[in-house]
Amino acid sequence: MVTGSRLADTIEVLEGLTAGERVVTRGFLGLAPGKQVEEVSLVGGGGA
Repeated sequence: MVTGSRLADTIEVLEGLTAGERVVTRGFLGLAPGKQVEEVSLVGGGGA
C-alpha cells in the first residue's frame, strides 16, 4: 500500500487497495492468523 497525505486520523491511500476492500485501522497490534475480528462501520461512510 502506498499512502499519501495525513490529516489527524485520516490517511490517503494512493495505491494497493481496490474499491470494497476492508482494512484494519484500530487494534491491529493484537492481530494474529485465525483471530476473529469485529467489523464496524464509520459514521458518515468515511472516504472521499
